[in-house]
Amino acid sequence: MVDILNPSLDPSKLSIKEKIELVRQSDGLLVDILPEGLKICDLDLERCSSLTHLPEGLWVGMNLYLSGCSSLTHLPEGLEVGRSLYLNGCSSLTHFPEGLKVGRNLYLIGCSSLPFKTEKDIPKSVNIRGGIIW
Repeated sequence: MVDILNPSLDPSKLSIKEKIELVRQSDGLLVDILPEGLKICDLDLERCSSLTHLPEGLWVGMNLYLSGCSSLTHLPEGLEVGRSLYLNGCSSLTHFPEGLKVGRNLYLIGCSSLPFKTEKDIPKSVNIRGGIIW
């Protein structure tokens, strides 16, 4: 077991092959302890209503589930997701960061604070290789 609360943890040396399991709380997951530079296969933070941001340097090899994260205001610069990014119900999200890369689909149902409503409105620095589901 890896103690991710350890302040001397070097995220570049952290290798997680399957998943991180955090203690569930009434409002979702305790996620403020995720280290910068985290690289992980799948990350499921659905219904984490108190989540406002993710750590810098986050790389997710497969799927990133953020549906129901209604307090999420922004994503980290350079976020890379190998497969799909689920942002359904992220009503406080106001923009996409420079260099966002999604290998397959981006799900944006109920993201009412985003300033764009069609694929043409999305900044050129955002690379979505699959489809966008509105």
